[in-house]
Amino acid sequence: MGLRLTDTKKRNPKRIKKPAVLGAVIQLGNCFDLLDTRYTKTLAEAHEAFVDTRKQSGLLIPNNRGLLHDLDCSVINFALPRLESATGVRFQSVRGCFQEGVPAFAESEIRMKSHVQVAVRDPDCILGYFRPTSIL
Repeated sequence: MGLRLTDTKKRNPKRIKKPAVLGAVIQLGNCFDLLDTRYTKTLAEAHEAFVDTRKQSGLLIPNNRGLLHDLDCSVINFALPRLESATGVRFQSVRGCFQEGVPAFAESEIRMKSHVQVAVRDPDCILGYFRPTSIL
């Protein structure tokens, strides 16, 4: 789809001089999959502990700001090491779906900027990468 003009204006030109697209073949492995209710329940429980820990330490609780998911990311980064330590299971990746943007049409729950994000925690999950020859 590429960047639209409005998206390009939001990009920080000092940080990103020349945007690029890279494709990858990824095996999720043992995935902390936020499309699975077992993991979203675990994350909800971790959020409470995260908030308590931050308050006890006198630290601010991050906020999600539009497309920036500072709170979500912080809770995941807080939860995973504790879960891995308690279970002895290492999560190689994290997958989540984010519904964002305005409705696609009147009364729709489909959003214009919804997307799936994958965070690869174990480089062995990356089977290969490539530069796409065209972008749809």
